[in-house]
Amino acid sequence: MQILWSQQGQVFFIHVTTTLTQEDASRTVESGICTGLLSDYYPESLLQAPFTAGKRSSIPYEKILSLVTSGPGRLLPEGSSKGCIAKNLPADFIVVSDNEDFIRIKKTFVKGNLIYQST
Repeated sequence: MQILWSQQGQVFFIHVTTTLTQEDASRTVESGICTGLLSDYYPESLLQAPFTAGKRSSIPYEKILSLVTSGPGRLLPEGSSKGCIAKNLPADFIVVSDNEDFIRIKKTFVKGNLIYQST
């Protein structure tokens, strides 16, 4: 495991090189140790992860979704609103369907404008 620290002394990044069990991963999220998931290796996994975890654990969807939205957004420079939806913030978000084996993106909005809609 590799841990890099920010100047404020808070954990900034943890790179796990060992495989966690589902139970270990759930405990890490429930305890608040894990506050955000990031991936540059397989970005689609970030779309699937919260819904898969929600179906397999008792962690509320709101907490799980924050791991791939506002959690990583808090790692960006101060003042960043990425990952949040609130009045007067850019409305960048996706609408998904979880009625299938895999989560599918149905609509994508950037700054409140529909830029993609599946057929």
